[in-house]
Amino acid sequence: MKDQDRYKTILVIVTGFLVIAWIFKIPILTKISAGIAVLCIFFPFVAKWIEWAWLKLAIALGWINSRILLSIIYFIFLLPIAWLSRLFTKDPLKLKAINEPSLYLTRDHLYKKEDLENIW
Repeated sequence: MKDQDRYKTILVIVTGFLVIAWIFKIPILTKISAGIAVLCIFFPFVAKWIEWAWLKLAIALGWINSRILLSIIYFIFLLPIAWLSRLFTKDPLKLKAINEPSLYLTRDHLYKKEDLENIW
């Protein structure tokens, strides 16, 4: 990454620590943020390592959160909807056609101008 982007990341980290320190009244976070800022200003290689660690943490959290959130959405929303659909819908794909020679349904429909106005 460019140095400018690196220092933007460090600025976000320092600002985040300061905001958390201000909201939750944790004075040690103010000292940590000041220490990070001073170290990164005077030692650019420290900024590189802090940025690397921060981005690796972001990748790990993204991997974990995506699995957790997708699991929650599946088990809380999609699975009950699928169960309800199976419970209350009788053969929605018409796969169990008893006296039909084919699954193809003929649709005799005369298209009008209104049919093509809003096709979606």
